[in-house]
Amino acid sequence: MFTTVIQRQWSSLGSGPSPSSLDKKLFNVGGDLSKALEVPDVDAPVAALQANTDIPGEPENSLKAENKKAEQTLQRTHLLAAWAVKASTAASFFNRASLIWLQELQERIPLDDVRSHLHVNKLLAAVEFSADGSFPCT
Repeated sequence: MFTTVIQRQWSSLGSGPSPSSLDKKLFNVGGDLSKALEVPDVDAPVAALQANTDIPGEPENSLKAENKKAEQTLQRTHLLAAWAVKASTAASFFNRASLIWLQELQERIPLDDVRSHLHVNKLLAAVEFSADGSFPCT
């Protein structure tokens, strides 16, 4: 029964609070990933777990206040997790892009400019560390 409820929950996605325009600009991800990270509709699965009684109206409207608070908490938690995924994906992408740009920059520096090569090598090491740290999060 639990697996059925979870599968039904993920089969019909709902929508939660909208991110700001700055959030959309900073953490812009592909449409497929955005759809996968939407807050799922929790009303139907929670209502399906309630005992079958004679309730006038929709079963979702008869949820207790505690159940509605739990649903809101689940939605907020899911939204926060989705934004964490978006942020870590963006960080990983920009770390990898920075590595490419630094390598291109290093190729353009003349070989006799040893000091600049040392500085770029330090930057490469720092960005590689950051890229390696953000990669498992995506």
